[in-house]
Amino acid sequence: MWEKTQLEIVLEDRLKNPPTPNIVTKAEGEELFARYTTAKSMLCKEIFPWIRANEPNLSDHSETHIEDVLKNAWQLVENVMDKLNSIELYFLCIGILFHDVGNIYGRKKHNKTISPIYQYILALMPSRDEMQHTLSICQAHTGLGKDKTTDTLQDLKDAFFMRNKVRLRDLAAIIRFADELAEGEGRTSKFMLDNNFFSEESQIYHLYAAMCSHPAIDKSNGRIILNFNIDIKNPWFSTADKLIDFINFVYSRVLKLDEERRYCKYYCRLLDDFKATSINIQFWNDRSLIELDLESFYLDDYVLPGSINLSLEERFPVYNANLILEKIKSYFEADQNE
Repeated sequence: MWEKTQLEIVLEDRLKNPPTPNIVTKAEGEELFARYTTAKSMLCKEIFPWIRANEPNLSDHSETHIEDVLKNAWQLVENVMDKLNSIELYFLCIGILFHDVGNIYGRKKHNKTISPIYQYILALMPSRDEMQHTLSICQAHTGLGKDKTTDTLQDLKDAFFMRNKVRLRDLAAIIRFADELAEGEGRTSKFMLDNNFFSEESQIYHLYAAMCSHPAIDKSNGRIILNFNIDIKNPWFSTADKLIDFINFVYSRVLKLDEERRYCKYYCRLLDDFKATSINIQFWNDRSLIELDLESFYLDDYVLPGSINLSLEERFPVYNANLILEKIKSYFEADQNE
């Protein structure tokens, strides 16, 4: 089980030493934190280690992933912590604990299979309101909404718990974005990838994780920073077409992350500061950097009329996958002629 993250440290302090005035009593706060600690301990023992046993091809969903999401959430809301009451902070943390546990039943609709685990873990401390709020938050981090679109956050409304208002939509948006940012080398195994232990359809997701540094949350400049180091010597790139396919896959994931940034910010004003995603992509030949003069590019909230349907490559022509491939070929030809 991981050491307390900064978000959990603040949660404990807020619940055990409630500021004045505070609607939640010290005794109530201590009971809530004990409940959180019990859930964390039991999930680390009973659920998180066994998700991979049932879904061996998934990227990491162990306790390491949950710790990562907690750290991301802290970085996202650190500057606006005073705008979250103690009960909202509790639901933010408990929601992060439970948001992915449904994967133990399988990846498909895992956001809809959280309830049995929640009931098992917290069976001795039943609270229907608490359970409903937690499930609502967790279910909104992926999947479809009531209208069968991907707009899951629209379904959430403000609620109350222990006499405190709980902005379920805001909390779900924070968790959803923090989860989206939990990416990088820590979510895969280079050994498993190199030895083809992952299924063919999941390999590209693990390759993406292996070649993506953990997204950086740059609060001072209001941006998310994505760095990719693509090693063309990787056996997966056995043909030029496979390299092009992977480059285009990276572009699709980059667009998805920025889409999540804008989507979550739309529903949660606490995320307003994050106005852009910065992307830097470098290509390597094993340990040697391939100099392609690819500058970082930005995806932000600025919209030029008539450009909304342009692809990433149309917006940034230098990043055309075929053009990059030609530059890589030219790099090696020049190297051979030296």
